[in-house]
Amino acid sequence: MKKALISLLAMMAVVFFSGLMTKEGHAATIYRNYNLLTGEHLYSSYNEWNTLPTKSAYWQQDTVTFSAPSKGASVYRLYNSRSGEHLYTTGLNEKNTLARRGWTYEGVAFHSGGKVKVYRLYNPKAGIGAHLNTASSLEKNTLVKRGWKYEGIAWYANASGTTPANITVTLKYNPNYRPNSDAISKWMVYYMNQLRQINGIKAMTHVDSLMLKYAKADVAVMDKKNIMVDHAAGKKPEEKFYNASSYGYRGSDQETAYLQLVNWYNEVGNVDKKTYPYGHRATLLYGGTGIGMAVSNKGYASLELRGTTDWNAWQKINKGAAAKGLQRVTFKYVR
Repeated sequence: MKKALISLLAMMAVVFFSGLMTKEGHAATIYRNYNLLTGEHLYSSYNEWNTLPTKSAYWQQDTVTFSAPSKGASVYRLYNSRSGEHLYTTGLNEKNTLARRGWTYEGVAFHSGGKVKVYRLYNPKAGIGAHLNTASSLEKNTLVKRGWKYEGIAWYANASGTTPANITVTLKYNPNYRPNSDAISKWMVYYMNQLRQINGIKAMTHVDSLMLKYAKADVAVMDKKNIMVDHAAGKKPEEKFYNASSYGYRGSDQETAYLQLVNWYNEVGNVDKKTYPYGHRATLLYGGTGIGMAVSNKGYASLELRGTTDWNAWQKINKGAAAKGLQRVTFKYVR
């Protein structure tokens, strides 16, 4: 079933790809989508970037990667129907070799040219999503430290991309939506890592099963007592930071996670504001490598983190507001 779903998601990307091809004489801004299920990064046009999430909740908007020139060396796109992976290359020999091995050549995606380096990395432990291209040296260096193999400069771009300050995410309307803490935790990881990348901080956060268990226990107690409390589930020796609030939930797990992060970043509901004026913000940026987030049907929320990545940095940012927030996201729901 999962393999069939992955194939379907990959086919969606193939269908939408026709809007990505750049025409001679037309420069293009290249956007990047990320598939939460498969781990694949897809380079797309604005229309594809904005439309794929409405076709499947697994596709999410990532970043604006770079600006491609109107002409120059061709960057070819190939598709592996067996694995569902897409690959981009300027190498004619690599393109032809992969085509002989069963990959489908989909055409010239965009062109190479300019002074901005676009790097290519490979994850030997991954299937789909094994290759990634980025113009960010920070992202490149972070991934290398996490085990990715740096394969060199893939091509050149006119400029590094800048994610818009305001974006609209369009999703399918679900009148029966109820929060799913497992999915919300994944979205929280996504937005926390995005926040860290904006601030030049190593993105390390992942969903921690123990922290998620604690978070679910917290909101269960809050639901039962119908009140917001600190450390609702009792003593947790592995935990260093805890945030709880009751702001309800929105129309999707993605929006619920995003708005809760914004609330915490802006210190809404900070019960220790006198002692730790920016404690929540510091925790989002320097909280531990494992998190768990739960939201109850009554709207109580809990974020559990396993320690901090940098205690000195946490203390420093807690003394001031010197940090950059996420871009503003407006969620639009269609029937």
